[in-house]
Amino acid sequence: MKKELLFLTTIIFLSGCTGGSDSATDKPLTTEGDYGLIISEFSTDFATMEEGDIATLLVELQNIDTEPAENIEIKIYPVGLEISALKSIKKESVLEPNDTTFFEFDVTAPDGLNIDRTYTPYAEICYNYKSAASTSVFIIDNSIYERDMLVPDAQKTSTTAPVDVSVSFTADLVKVEEIPAGRDRTLSISMVNVDNGYLMLGETGFPGSNDKHQINAGNLTLTVTTTGSGIITIVEDQTDPEFVCSNTKPIVIDDDSTSNSISNIVTIDEVDSNEKIYCTNLYDVSFGSTGSSKTMRLPINFNPTSGGQDVPYFKVDLDYRYCIQTEPITITATKII
Repeated sequence: MKKELLFLTTIIFLSGCTGGSDSATDKPLTTEGDYGLIISEFSTDFATMEEGDIATLLVELQNIDTEPAENIEIKIYPVGLEISALKSIKKESVLEPNDTTFFEFDVTAPDGLNIDRTYTPYAEICYNYKSAASTSVFIIDNSIYERDMLVPDAQKTSTTAPVDVSVSFTADLVKVEEIPAGRDRTLSISMVNVDNGYLMLGETGFPGSNDKHQINAGNLTLTVTTTGSGIITIVEDQTDPEFVCSNTKPIVIDDDSTSNSISNIVTIDEVDSNEKIYCTNLYDVSFGSTGSSKTMRLPINFNPTSGGQDVPYFKVDLDYRYCIQTEPITITATKII
């Protein structure tokens, strides 16, 4: 017999904050990466050379996690050594998990030195990566709940990546009353920068003065599915919506997103229809001035139809561009006597 279930009405509120800004020529970060793409070597063939000589800088990268690193770009900051702008940046389209690649850059000591000089060049690497997490929650009408009933544990998953993502409810069990108000629970989406680099807006290139510590609009996706027969409904905050939702993927974010054909109420009403609800962030999301973390909390109201239970799943996928920098190396250029 087809089970009656319950409404899940989700009203989404998200708070934003303004991130800080840094110049691409700031003092280099003392990081070589611990997740995703790491810098396994940054070296030179000549630590000492005469004016006008050429030294080769080697940058070796390795992808140590489970997602492909894409749109990889490497830029050398010569800090007084000479290299043409065209030759200071190199690219690679993709580096698969467990693969290694390397790049070489030639830098020249300036001519006409009147004293010996020390230079500290460094490299900046930016690339695209993905993080994901999911959880489930057991929902039951309180009228049929029994104390000794077996309650399934929440099925939680998360990937290892420069940005750690987790999604969770305050409890694995939600008992709902058959009253109009229902029962509120909070779904939290937590994103933590666990590496020593920083996020940036965009999908290519290097960060500008206002691009650090942010993710793009449309890069965070929440997918909701159900395992039983019932109805899931998401109702967005219409006064200041932070998310847009649809039964169709992908959702394209553009200047008309707030007034396009995306419905403000999205429903799954057939268990065998393979329908899902997709929600994505309508605006850029800031991780604050330090770029360390961001948490989004979604108040969710559960209302039963006429008594039932289900285990809906909530999955978050995050796409982002991430940058790391090498430690500077020391090269000494000596004047010709």
